[in-house]
Amino acid sequence: MKQGVTEPLRGYIQRFNVAALEAPSANVDVLSNAFAQGLIKDGKFFRSLAKKPPISFDNLLTRVEKYVNVEEATQIKRNKATPVNQDEEDAEVESEPSPDRPKAESNKYKMWERITSRN
Repeated sequence: MKQGVTEPLRGYIQRFNVAALEAPSANVDVLSNAFAQGLIKDGKFFRSLAKKPPISFDNLLTRVEKYVNVEEATQIKRNKATPVNQDEEDAEVESEPSPDRPKAESNKYKMWERITSRN
């Protein structure tokens, strides 16, 4: 499975998660490797993983969550160039994650679900 050229990281994670759930006995290391190999090769997250490979699956999930947040914040900033209805702006602020949210969870599916469920 490969990330589409214009596909957001969250979209790729969602598709990967569906495929990973179809192989529940897959080893975490195999899933991590398959995920990384499917990333856009000139993407920032792929380069980050190439420079500093994840030390665990939880580390991979924590890092991917940060990159998803940056990608989405960048998109929101681009969209802010056009005037926004105040109600929509308030909804965006309310849906932002808390800065003191817990660290990565050890259950790989729970973390994938958390990353992919925000929209």
